[in-house]
Amino acid sequence: MSTKQTILYRIDEKTGAGFHLYQDLLELDDDGNCPVHLELNAVQFEAGAGWLAGGGGVDVTIPRLWAEALGLVGNSAAAEIEKLRGEKLRLETAIQRTLDENGHLADGDDCTLIHLVRAMPTADARPLGGEGNE
Repeated sequence: MSTKQTILYRIDEKTGAGFHLYQDLLELDDDGNCPVHLELNAVQFEAGAGWLAGGGGVDVTIPRLWAEALGLVGNSAAAEIEKLRGEKLRLETAIQRTLDENGHLADGDDCTLIHLVRAMPTADARPLGGEGNE
């Protein structure tokens, strides 16, 4: 029976590239905690000696998606999507407010606000000027 407990596992079955983040439940560090192991498969690395205070070191290059999955870096694509969603909502809100406050000025396809009316996905479903154009 294995004493390894998987925290995160991602291996491409075709290439064998990936990682296994785990802890060994019978292994304890000086603080009484299980240290975490990171096994990397099919990655580039450089081993060096002497650049760390205790001896050698390893420089490992991993794909960004792995680093994101491991929580080492932020998910840049998701953050950018969320930022764009917020910006879109802010602009839609400003456009709708402008239309609601100035809808009484609308005079058909030749009106000053026509580009804003056309830019709103729901503009034709909502009357200009809030409740209506009486």
